[in-house]
Amino acid sequence: MSLVFFSLGSNIEPSKNLSDARIELSKYFSLKKFSSTYQSPSAGFDGADFLNEVLCFETDLEVSEVLKITKNIEKNMGREKTSKKYSDRNIDIDLILYDSFVGEVESTKLPHSDIENYNFVLIPLKEIAGEMIHPSLGISMKDLAEQKKFTNKLLKLD
Repeated sequence: MSLVFFSLGSNIEPSKNLSDARIELSKYFSLKKFSSTYQSPSAGFDGADFLNEVLCFETDLEVSEVLKITKNIEKNMGREKTSKKYSDRNIDIDLILYDSFVGEVESTKLPHSDIENYNFVLIPLKEIAGEMIHPSLGISMKDLAEQKKFTNKLLKLD
């Protein structure tokens, strides 16, 4: 069995959509841990604040199968693909880690660069897997979080 970590985000009916996404993911994967919910300002565009979480599941599926499932869940939840990278989202499900896999599968690089680039991914990940070693950086998520100097504010909700 492999451990997989997903970053979830929403700024359109975020509480409902995060809950719905957790339920949908749990139909395919065995939930092990989940972070608190964090509120953060929209990044890269002017929009409503996001709610974000990180979830850890166990699976025996390959990376490509995991990615297909997450894209289908997003689509079934009404996620519309736009040409804009930064925009309002009813749901965003990103596979950020698949065990210690380092590489690219179907245009998705793992570990996901959002771990290093955004506190709304790294901080919830650190909360549930602080001692885990980042597969390509070779340091713990806790140490990585301490090294980063994020400027945007993150509010822990629960």
